[in-house]
Amino acid sequence: MKTFIKNNTPFIVLVFSTLFLFSSCKLDDNYTYTEVSGVAAVNAIPGTKKVSIALDQNRLNSNWNEHFNYTDFLYYRKAYPGTRQVSVYASNSIANDGGRQWLKQQVTLNPGLFYSLFVVGKDSTDAEILLTEDNFSTKNNRVAQVRFMNLSPDEEAISFTVSKLDSLNFINKKFKAYQPFKEYATGEVYKITLSSGTLKKEFDFKPVSGKVYTIWAKGLKDATDEANSFGYQITAY
Repeated sequence: MKTFIKNNTPFIVLVFSTLFLFSSCKLDDNYTYTEVSGVAAVNAIPGTKKVSIALDQNRLNSNWNEHFNYTDFLYYRKAYPGTRQVSVYASNSIANDGGRQWLKQQVTLNPGLFYSLFVVGKDSTDAEILLTEDNFSTKNNRVAQVRFMNLSPDEEAISFTVSKLDSLNFINKKFKAYQPFKEYATGEVYKITLSSGTLKKEFDFKPVSGKVYTIWAKGLKDATDEANSFGYQITAY
C-alpha cells in the first residue's frame, strides 16, 4: 500500500479536515481509520534539478512531471506518522546507489499535523533537511497566513521588514531560522524589504484571503547567474 495520496482539494478545506487513511480487512471487511500526517516539500538548494525526495521507500514526487527543481514546491501528501527516514537523491532516482544519494535523515511526524520538508544547503554535498511544523493558527478565511524564512546558505544574517508593520518583521536571522505563521489582512499591498549586509531587495506582496504563504530568502550572494543569486521566493500553499 502506498503511503502517499496526493490531495487536490482546495487548501483551506484540507487544512481544517482531519487526516485519515481508510482501509479494510480482507477477513471480515471491517473498516478502520488511521490518523496520518500531512507532508509538503521545498527544494531550496541553488542550481539543483530533477531531485528525488522520499519518506522511507516512498517517493513524494512520484508523478512524471514533478522534477523537484530548485525552488519547486510539492503540495501536501498524506504520510504515516512516527519516525521516518527522508532520503534525497539526484536524477529522479531512488535506487540504492550511495553515489547518487545526497542525504538520509530521520524525522518524527505526529498524527494529525502538517509539516514541510525544506531541502537546504549550498549544494548537494552539504544537503540537509529542515523540518517545520506548519501550525495554521486560525480558520479565518478573510486573512492570509504568512511566515518568513532564511534559506540562503550564506553566513550573513538576513532581515525581512514590512513597511509600517514592525510586528511582522523578521530581523537579523541566520540560515534556517523561521518565524511562526502570522495573519495578514487581505485587500492591500504590503511593501517588503529583504536585506543582508549591503544587499537589498524590495517587492510588493498582495496576499489572497484564505491562502498560506512562506516567503523565504534564497540563493547565494556570490552567484554569477540571476537564477541562483541572492533573492526571495514566495511559496503559496
